[in-house]
Amino acid sequence: MFAAGSFNSIALCDRMGWAHAKARAEVGSILGLAWSPDGMQLAGCGGGGGVVFGRLVDIRLEDRRVHALLEDERRIRVHDVLGETQELLEFRDPVVKVSLGYGHLVVAASAQCHIYSTSNFNTPHIFDLQQPLHLLLQCERSMLLCDAASGMQVVTYDGRVVCSPKAAGMRQELLSAQMVSLSPDTLAAMDGPGGSSVRLFDTAQGRQQGEPVAHGVEIRQVALSQAGTVAERLLAIVDSNRDLTLVHVARRASSKLASNVDAATWHDACPMLAAVVDGKLVVWHHPGVAFVDPGLLDATRATRGDSNFGPGAQVSDFFGGNVLVARADGARVAAWVPPHPAMLYELVRGAQWDKAARLCRFVGDPSLWAVLAAMAVGAGELAVGEAAFAAIGAADKLMFVQRCGQLRSTQARAAELALYRRQPAEAEALLLQAGLVYRAVKLHIRMHQWARALELAQKQGQHVDTVLLHRRRHLQRCGQQETLEPFRKAAAEVAVDEEGVMRRAHEERQREREGGSGPPTEILHRSPYSAIAFDEEIVAHRIANMAVELKKEQGASGREFKVKDINEADFGRLEIELAEAEMPGLMACRDEFGPSQPFKGTRIAGSLHMTIQTAVLIETLVALGAEVRWCSCNIFSTQDHAASAIARDSASVFAWKGETLEEYWWCTEQALTWPDGEGADLLVDDGGDATLIIHEGVKAEADFAKDGTVPDPNSTTNPEFKIVLSIIKETLKTDPTKWTRMAKKMQGVSEETTTGVKRLYEMQDAGTLLFPAINVNDSVTKSKFDNVYGCRHSLPDGIMRATDVMIAGKIAFIAGYGDVGKGCASAMKAGGARVIVSEIDPICALQASMEGYQVLPLEDVLETADIFITTTGNKDIIMAEHMAKMKNNAIVGNIGHFDNEIDMAGLYDYPGIKRQNIKPQVDRFIFPDGHGVIVLAEGRLLNLGCATGHPSFVMSCSFTNQVIAQLELWNERNSGRYEKKVYVLPKHLDEKVAALHLPKLGVKLTRLTPSQATYINVPVDGPYKPPAYRY
Repeated sequence: MFAAGSFNSIALCDRMGWAHAKARAEVGSILGLAWSPDGMQLAGCGGGGGVVFGRLVDIRLEDRRVHALLEDERRIRVHDVLGETQELLEFRDPVVKVSLGYGHLVVAASAQCHIYSTSNFNTPHIFDLQQPLHLLLQCERSMLLCDAASGMQVVTYDGRVVCSPKAAGMRQELLSAQMVSLSPDTLAAMDGPGGSSVRLFDTAQGRQQGEPVAHGVEIRQVALSQAGTVAERLLAIVDSNRDLTLVHVARRASSKLASNVDAATWHDACPMLAAVVDGKLVVWHHPGVAFVDPGLLDATRATRGDSNFGPGAQVSDFFGGNVLVARADGARVAAWVPPHPAMLYELVRGAQWDKAARLCRFVGDPSLWAVLAAMAVGAGELAVGEAAFAAIGAADKLMFVQRCGQLRSTQARAAELALYRRQPAEAEALLLQAGLVYRAVKLHIRMHQWARALELAQKQGQHVDTVLLHRRRHLQRCGQQETLEPFRKAAAEVAVDEEGVMRRAHEERQREREGGSGPPTEILHRSPYSAIAFDEEIVAHRIANMAVELKKEQGASGREFKVKDINEADFGRLEIELAEAEMPGLMACRDEFGPSQPFKGTRIAGSLHMTIQTAVLIETLVALGAEVRWCSCNIFSTQDHAASAIARDSASVFAWKGETLEEYWWCTEQALTWPDGEGADLLVDDGGDATLIIHEGVKAEADFAKDGTVPDPNSTTNPEFKIVLSIIKETLKTDPTKWTRMAKKMQGVSEETTTGVKRLYEMQDAGTLLFPAINVNDSVTKSKFDNVYGCRHSLPDGIMRATDVMIAGKIAFIAGYGDVGKGCASAMKAGGARVIVSEIDPICALQASMEGYQVLPLEDVLETADIFITTTGNKDIIMAEHMAKMKNNAIVGNIGHFDNEIDMAGLYDYPGIKRQNIKPQVDRFIFPDGHGVIVLAEGRLLNLGCATGHPSFVMSCSFTNQVIAQLELWNERNSGRYEKKVYVLPKHLDEKVAALHLPKLGVKLTRLTPSQATYINVPVDGPYKPPAYRY
């Protein structure tokens, strides 16, 4: 910006001439203006002989969660956006410099420096300054202060001076924020304005690191990357030609990234670089790949095609998924970039390579795969690197990784990877250290570094003839004669026996194989990603097609299946036999209906937790004559031994514990689709996902038939719905009437849970329900038994298996006091916890209070409760900002249905959050202030993700209802009794389910006399309660 004077006034303008502010100065015509070195104060002299002084105010700063506003020269107002709190900070002296970032607000007044933590503005660190600052920069660990007296000083956030970098010829009093950059371990600084070189200093001791980086053109801006180690540190330079150049600090190598750039900014937590190039926002997700594999640089670059910020725009800030752009007209524009690269870096930092690959498969972005490929190969994770190169179709690199994976020697593999990183000296050193002289010599021959190959062979006293033979062949192919004197001399001294060279080469390779330090790296079909196979066809050194696909298997019976390990079937069979003894309702159904085979020839598809108890349900349906295909309705709820037993013995199963979302929906499609391409006659659903994909498929096929419209996965931000639309889009290519035929064939669905029932009623009300539905959830023998007693059993089981925490003495918060909430509250109370309940329904709240529970909103217990459980079936119950206020190691879990009760997306994206996996389905999320919360099953059903779910007996009640519902829908399919609406099973069937379970418990009913039955107006054999009765 600049200042312009006129008669009795001074205007503050941006570089395009737009006036930001105008101040009146009673000094006549302004004859001269001058800024202070720090750019915060302005002096002007008037024609009337007076001098006027001004100071910049209304400066706005933003961090991830905090906004700061310099209201006047002595007051700053701070707004915590997440905590919804405000603080007014007042200072004795005028504020000279202010900076906000990395969890700290730094305020430099004329005589003192105040350092605040953004989590606590009450107790700042304060220290004195010799002179007012003219430069203030921050990084993660420290900050840089610069004044005329002390020069540059690196200071920690507790006010301790670490070092004072100095160099001859530097004019530190003229340095600006564009000329200096600070990272956790390195300081980059120019000598002064107009310079063409950059000095690099060690921030630990302030010593200059080698010679300055010479650029050759006047430099306008320098910026150091903020993430990674000192060996990975990168320096971005923007020069007067508006070229953006990247410098590898350790290797002093450089690479030009772009032209027509005014400024570049690094991400605050990842080595990602953003800049406005030709008016468009460009993000380099992994710019360091320019020094490893330049061929991947363009693949890791993303351009916001919809952005047009105009000439002169600059990126001013880059954090999370947010990019702040300062346009030339003075406007500050916020742009959004996908958060997936930052998530990928976080997973890689935690060495969670399998989850990183799953993230890339889920997102399906080639640039993300390219980033993973570079990082995986750099870290020696060849299996992941191969998958990534296959995904982006990089055949040459894929073949290189495959060849590396077949090397038995760890040192040989490390040398090949060093060569990939363009470090031949490191590769040679590794091979020589391991005694692999032949491979070291061949390394230089492959790179046509003939002089070094000969020098190394002569120095080691072996394989000189090998170098001469390959050199001679090379010259023959080129039609050239030897011109290098060392080779002429060596050829005169050493006789070359071609057969001897080949024989010795074979012996060296054989010796390396036999003496290798380990087996070849397992890649592709042996990769650690369960149920993923890579279909490779390498012909004439090219890959015609590379695709990641899930493949069905086929058992001896001819049934299709996909499970984790079919060899677990025997174990599963033993547990199924135990469960059958605890499920009298289902066994009674087999006895009553099995002989008549009511489901003979009927196809039944199921989407319900694939557990031991579900296995008994499946085999009951099979015993009644049905042909069954099944998948799980939750990515973590499958018990693999149960799935294996059913897949081997009874039905087609597509389920395993720990599915990705893509795998989950693939399994759902397989369960719904028979080998002949047709669908099921009946559906058992839990949560409504199977019902959903059928309805969405029918809707998409109707649009496609009408005008050729196909679903657009990018039309939604919901990650699961993106996958659903992608599946439907693919089926339209091969079978554009598949889902319509499936819906027409379907005779009805029986729905297990509250969430699915809610979806069904919504479709009924909208008139879009395509087939009849029976609401099993609201049967009394389901909701009052499964929901209450099942949860009372499985909630503490899941918590204790996951955390081993003692419940007694803790404060447990239960969100919701419906049937599930009642069971959970009862369980926590029985375990010795003090229970607090939240409710929106005054009746349920009154019930909870009458049971002795305190009823309070979530916000009142965030800082005191130890265990938080959601049971509502609603969304956004516990948000990331709530978890940020919980006590350290508070346990957060969900036993409702979907994972949207807990704000997992907000938690993953929380600024500065770190995820620490304790064990499967148990994660500790650590907030920037150091406290953490323990989240169970990634916000999904903790009783199934962390334990084995409800016990067999109570599930027998629910599943007997399912069998009866399926029989009702099938037997009445032609009677017209069930329309395309939602129904509840009649009361007499509910009572029948209960009666089937009483003998197991030793219960004997009292029987009404006819006169008693007449007196209360009920049949002697029931039903005994009217439909509206609330149990």
